[in-house]
Amino acid sequence: MKIRILSVFICSFFILFQINAQSVSDYFHQSAKFYIDGEKANAKKTIQEAIQKFPNDPKLKQLASAIDKLPDDKNDTNNKQNKQDKDKENKDKQDQKDQQQNKDNQKQDQKDQQQKQAQQPQMSKENAQQILDALMQDEKSTQDKAKKQQVKASKKADKDW
Repeated sequence: MKIRILSVFICSFFILFQINAQSVSDYFHQSAKFYIDGEKANAKKTIQEAIQKFPNDPKLKQLASAIDKLPDDKNDTNNKQNKQDKDKENKDKQDQKDQQQNKDNQKQDQKDQQQKQAQQPQMSKENAQQILDALMQDEKSTQDKAKKQQVKASKKADKDW
């Protein structure tokens, strides 16, 4: 029983030791990620820790020299800020161009609509009067037919015995 407890304790100790220990590849990947993200300070700190633990590793030395070639964080921050400012200016200019283009399109649409209205044939007073007269004539004929039908209906109802 003591042997089992002792062996479990030893195995768990080695497992915990392995979990906390970082390998060369762990340091390399973490530092490379910082390098790719442009975080020079974090990349430098991580690679220095790795070189202290593994001074003979050529991959770490190569990555360290690549990290040293990166521009300083201060300059990088200024460059990022300048780039953001330029992007914002470009966006503002583009927005202004878009607004101007929308205004121009609206003006063009208004002109097109006015031209269409001008091109539509206008009805003269004479044509309108002729149409009204024709409608009145149709109305009179319809009323006459209705009266004739009423008269016929009333004649049929009156029977002479």
